[in-house]
Amino acid sequence: MLQAVISDGSNVTLGVSGNISSSDVLCADISPVQSASLTTVSLSVLVQSGANSFGNLSIPKYAIMYGTVPTIYVDNQAPQTQGYTQDDSNYYVWYTTPLSVYELSIVFVTHPSRVAFPFWAFLPVVVMSIAVILMVLVATVSVFRRRREKDLAIRLFTLFSAQLIHIVLHFNRP
Repeated sequence: MLQAVISDGSNVTLGVSGNISSSDVLCADISPVQSASLTTVSLSVLVQSGANSFGNLSIPKYAIMYGTVPTIYVDNQAPQTQGYTQDDSNYYVWYTTPLSVYELSIVFVTHPSRVAFPFWAFLPVVVMSIAVILMVLVATVSVFRRRREKDLAIRLFTLFSAQLIHIVLHFNRP
């Protein structure tokens, strides 16, 4: 077990396994950054048993104030082999590196795919798509109808087009 210091001065216990042990970690800090909505877990590692490092860390979720998806960096580079899983109370991260002395950073961010994008942002595109479909439909109908019906289709086309253009212009105002 390894004690990490959170920026508020409190301590949290991290689980360490693999070919690194708590005695290989010189210092461990957890730094939440509210303005960036992320939390960084930083460790200075000096592995004494061999040149290659394989590490497993368990990090309690209560210690991660911001972010939900961890990415691991070894000396500011993402290792080729890394991963994570989680349960209700912990994140479990793992990595490998050929280095024996390194700075390990685990950065927790909010995953981009979980950011909700408002529907109204797509509204002008939807309205324009409907307008184009209606225009094609009216044009097709007018080709196959008699002149009297064709005049009605043209009037409907003009009416719908004017209304759709009005709606699009209304939603695109700053």
